[in-house]
Amino acid sequence: MRAFKRSNLKQSPAFRSKFLFKKQQFNRVSRASFGRFETLKIVSLFHQKLSISTCLPAGRSGLGQTLSKVIFRIFEFMRNTIIQNLHFYISIPIVVAVALIYGFQPNLLFDIQPNSIDEHNVYKAIMGMYLAFASFWSLALVQKHYWKAATISNMLFMVGLALGRLMSFVIDGILSSLLLFGCFGELIIAFYGCYLLKRAAK
Repeated sequence: MRAFKRSNLKQSPAFRSKFLFKKQQFNRVSRASFGRFETLKIVSLFHQKLSISTCLPAGRSGLGQTLSKVIFRIFEFMRNTIIQNLHFYISIPIVVAVALIYGFQPNLLFDIQPNSIDEHNVYKAIMGMYLAFASFWSLALVQKHYWKAATISNMLFMVGLALGRLMSFVIDGILSSLLLFGCFGELIIAFYGCYLLKRAAK
């Protein structure tokens, strides 16, 4: 009797619809679970391949973090180097260019007309002095134990030029725009060198 009722119950439309609904629901859950499992499996394989391709074992710090640290240190070193030697990077090319102009073509940028051999000799002596200072500053970029002495000489060089131009401004009159701009630049470099010396002393 009970077996007959069960067979009739299984053959009833309500039971069939309910059974089909549960079967569809089970299939959806199974597919979703399988999809999540496959996704996790793919992600795991991707991480393993990434670790193998970067020659690092899985689970440890990746090559990306190592490279980021190395790049950060390189940029930090470059930033500190540029800040420490910025006055040399600016001074050396300008001083060398001005030295060559003084020595061979003084009337190229300035209102200077040397007529005698002695005047040419004076300008070539100035050229030699400028080139000597620029060479010493260039040496300080390579040999770090010369940095402090080169910075002091650079600061005194710029202060001397700026004070001489200011004295000429008071005694002789208004300078040309190029020399006036140079005076401001020399003062800025001199103060920057003083700042670097105080920073290095801390």
